[in-house]
Amino acid sequence: MFMKLFLKPFIVFFLLGGITDGIAFGSEKNQTSDTEFEAKCRKAVAEYLQYINDPNGGIDPTDSTWRTYTENRYCDAIVSFGVPALNCVVQIMKDNETNMSNFYALSGVVHKISKRQFEQSYPLRSKWHGAQAYGKAFIEWWNKGRVQWDDEFAEYYMAWKRRKAGEERDKAYNKLKELGCLSLSYAIETITTLGDIELWDVVDYWTDGKITEDFNTETGGAGDKITFVSSWWNKNKDYWLLPPVEDAEFYSKQQISAADIALFSRLVDEWWEYVLNEPSISLSSRTEPYVENEYFQKIIDMGPPVLPLIAKNMEDRGLLGACMYDAFLNISKRWFSDEERGGRFVKVNALIWWKTGRGDTKNQFNDRYQSWKNNAGNPPRGWKDIVDDNGRLPYQDLSHDPELQAYRSLLALGIDALPYAIEKIEKGNIDLWDVVDYWTDSKITDDFNAETSGAGDKIPFVSSWWNKNKDYWLLPPVADISN
Repeated sequence: MFMKLFLKPFIVFFLLGGITDGIAFGSEKNQTSDTEFEAKCRKAVAEYLQYINDPNGGIDPTDSTWRTYTENRYCDAIVSFGVPALNCVVQIMKDNETNMSNFYALSGVVHKISKRQFEQSYPLRSKWHGAQAYGKAFIEWWNKGRVQWDDEFAEYYMAWKRRKAGEERDKAYNKLKELGCLSLSYAIETITTLGDIELWDVVDYWTDGKITEDFNTETGGAGDKITFVSSWWNKNKDYWLLPPVEDAEFYSKQQISAADIALFSRLVDEWWEYVLNEPSISLSSRTEPYVENEYFQKIIDMGPPVLPLIAKNMEDRGLLGACMYDAFLNISKRWFSDEERGGRFVKVNALIWWKTGRGDTKNQFNDRYQSWKNNAGNPPRGWKDIVDDNGRLPYQDLSHDPELQAYRSLLALGIDALPYAIEKIEKGNIDLWDVVDYWTDSKITDDFNAETSGAGDKIPFVSSWWNKNKDYWLLPPVADISN
């Protein structure tokens, strides 16, 4: 994700699903392979596994607790590498999934480094049982689940803060600590932004007392902790941040250029800086002020090539996801009827459609086109007769007007149906020009008028226009969508 953590409307947007990580504080970093470091880490892991498998070693075969496996100098050697070693250890864990002893031992190592705990009821852990349950849960969380850790921190932090005192507050506090040091960036941001120094003890636990040691060394224990936290994090965050969950494979599958990725990231940052410095927006609990401005419009103007990036960010359950859903609708023009939504939030429908539902677009287009043809007037009305002031399709009941009802249903398929509309126009169905005009934000009409002064033959023009522009408008196949 590309956004900066924003905590002024924290309480409001916690109800929408949490807070978002980002570039300034972040939860992830771009890492290049440090071969020397990785070699040292792998050597330490190999020595550790050799030790625990040595029948003459110090492991008690009758004791299956983590304590037996982790309280030795070989484990300590790996742990001493800290968070940067996690990626290496997790990869070796994956290679040892069929070796129960090695897998279990390495699970103890990642637990000791990360301090990440999973309750028995935690969704990722409840899928497995027995000695390997933690390790299996950690790997799945590492691969996919940690994209939601911003929501986890928000949930556990608020659960703790809501409780004033007593056993329930202590339980909530312990659950917060069990998120582990990989949630460190969110605690740091909360301390510096909200001034919540109560979180110092959590950070101290996650860093094995390192932050307190550095504070005492630099200030003699008498300085301002909130100011110190910010400077300490700037010095040390590269040690504590993780490689991103989404990797280059995702971008290559989506055929997103490096230039588009960089531009998208920059525009999101510029948009958020604007929001951050505009009090009338930053304190709002509605999404409209966040998206109805020139900075967010620049993101939308990037068009279909960045829909994979937008869809990826829609998975965020907080403000970022809500705003990116708005961009998704504006670009894709895919609107969902009440029947299609089935009682779910429309953003959920959009994500399901993006990942799995687009395979049926051709059949839907043919059915809806025929339905519209059966109800269209002479001449048929156009998209400007149906959209609202913001260019969006209305959700109100149109059963009293079968033509507009059928036309809305056709327009709602969005740009994924463009190839099928173009194909029909090439065969002479020029009545679909208005549909293509809506889906392309009138780009096709503008280009037609520019090239022919509005007096040319639209049918051959459509064919040449599509050949020039289809790479911009075509969406990646469903099979290529990364989970």
